[in-house]
Amino acid sequence: MINGDSQIANINDNVNKPLISIVTVCFNSAKTIRRTIESVLNQTYNNIEYIIIDGKSTDNTLDIIKEYEAKFAEKGIVYRYISEPDSGIYDAMNKGIKMATGEWINIQGSDDWLLSGASQEFSDFAIDSDTMIVGGICIVCDCLDGKVVPLMYRQINLDIAMKYHMSICHQGAFIRKVYHDMHLYDTSFKILADFDMFMSMKISNVKMQLLPSIIGYYNNGGLSSIDSLEIKIEKLKILKRYNLVKRIVFIRKMYKLKFKKIFRLN
Repeated sequence: MINGDSQIANINDNVNKPLISIVTVCFNSAKTIRRTIESVLNQTYNNIEYIIIDGKSTDNTLDIIKEYEAKFAEKGIVYRYISEPDSGIYDAMNKGIKMATGEWINIQGSDDWLLSGASQEFSDFAIDSDTMIVGGICIVCDCLDGKVVPLMYRQINLDIAMKYHMSICHQGAFIRKVYHDMHLYDTSFKILADFDMFMSMKISNVKMQLLPSIIGYYNNGGLSSIDSLEIKIEKLKILKRYNLVKRIVFIRKMYKLKFKKIFRLN
C-alpha cells in the first residue's frame, strides 16, 4: 500500500515533468492508425496528452479512434480528437498545434509509431532553457505486406538538413509550444512545409539539442505516391525563400521543372 506521503511525492514528481503533446493527423487511415494510437497509449511516460486530427475520413478511422477513449482515460492521459475537413496535412497539423496545451509538441503520422520509451527518454534528457527543438533518431522503414523493413537511421539535425538540403523526419522532433505559437506550418506548401519550418529555424539560429535516442519509426512507403516534380518545385522555392540558392540558378531550375511538368501533362 502507498502511504499518503508517497502519494503526494508522486503527484509532485508528475507536476515537475514537462507535459508533452503528441499530435497525429489522419485521413482514411483505418489500416494503420491502430499501431500509431497504441504506441502513444503504451508510453512509459504518463505526463502526455494525445490529440488526433482526422480530416473527415470516409472509412472507419473515426470509429477506431473512438474505441480508445476509455483506454486513455484509464491511464489518465488526456485524449482529444476532432473530425472535420481540412485543406491538407499541414492545415491539420496547425489545428493540432493550436489545440495542444503541452510545453512540447511531437507530431506523428497515422502510419508512424513511437517506441514505448520515447517520451521518457525525452523527459530524462537535460534540455537547456533556451532550446526550442530537440531532435531524436528515427528508423526510416518500409511497411510492406505487414512486414516492417528498416532502411536507415536518421538523426534529426538542422545543420545536416541545411548543408545537404535534406528534409527532416518531424516524427523525431520535439518542438516547444511557445515557438509553434509564433510559427505554424506554411500551408502554401502542400508537401514540404515541414522542410520550410526547419529551414526557418536554422536561418533564425534557433537553438537545437540532439537527443541520442531512437524515438520511433517513420514509414517511408507513402513517398512513392508523391509527385516527385512537385517535391522538387517546392524545395527549390523554399531554398530561394531563405537565399540558399542563387537567383539565376533558381530561375533556370524552376524553368526546367515547370517545362517537364507541362510536357508530362500534355
